[in-house]
Amino acid sequence: MVSRNKKIGLLGVPLGFGAAQIGSELGVNAIRHSRIRGRTLVEHIADLGYQVIDHGDAEIVRPTERAKPDDNPDLSTKGAQAAAGRRCASCHTDTYAGTKAVARVAGQREEYLLKALHDYKSGVRSGGGQAAMADVAYPLSAEEIEALAHYLAHL
Repeated sequence: MVSRNKKIGLLGVPLGFGAAQIGSELGVNAIRHSRIRGRTLVEHIADLGYQVIDHGDAEIVRPTERAKPDDNPDLSTKGAQAAAGRRCASCHTDTYAGTKAVARVAGQREEYLLKALHDYKSGVRSGGGQAAMADVAYPLSAEEIEALAHYLAHL
């Protein structure tokens, strides 16, 4: 019997939305669809006495605004050179729009990109699919990180 106090609610985003936004929709979908020893994670969670309530996916309104005009084209040029030399497009695609498995970096907030690149460089973000990013970011100088973040934010 499931206790009334042991409920877990799931609320996801439409599959594929995470590829266009920082973050990933895979967490909730992994709980919904992953199987261990022939049973779903939801079934395993229920075995622990929790009631899993799936609220479906949130309705997402995709932003239509474009990136702000580039206020420092020289910095963007340096960022484009850094991106070309660091194999960014091999994972994030030529337009940096990402894929279902790789985040979109084009048009992201510059502050976010700065923090993310510094975190990859320092090892704060590591492991799994992020290991490649740590390898790419580690040799970047602070100036290259600033230029790369500025360039990507203004695509």
